[in-house]
Amino acid sequence: VTIAREHMAIEDQRLMEARDVLFIDTNALTTLFYSYYYNGAARRALHEIAETCLERYDYSFVCDADIPFEQDGWRDTAELRTKSQRMVLMDLNARRVAYVTVSGSIEARAAKVTRAIAAPSPPA
Repeated sequence: VTIAREHMAIEDQRLMEARDVLFIDTNALTTLFYSYYYNGAARRALHEIAETCLERYDYSFVCDADIPFEQDGWRDTAELRTKSQRMVLMDLNARRVAYVTVSGSIEARAAKVTRAIAAPSPPA
């Protein structure tokens, strides 16, 4: 709960500093997933914070897992990445959150995100 609240406070602060676009790498929904993964449960308050993510962002982009996994000392395992990817997609679909999957090279991903943001309105 503390992590999710602090993360959102930092988002709010950075939003005030952003020029046109603010990219968020992770959010309270991700924190909720990891709470279940590492603790086997999540507090009700975390669920409530995670629910706010449904209205908080204009776009949702999901990075495909087609870039090779690299352990940097902070990441868990390649298996968790695969499992997390499936959980995120299942959750977004269950919540009916529109998202764009980006894959391929970094350049291809950036181009797809740029096109999506430049479109007249967010995906429905």
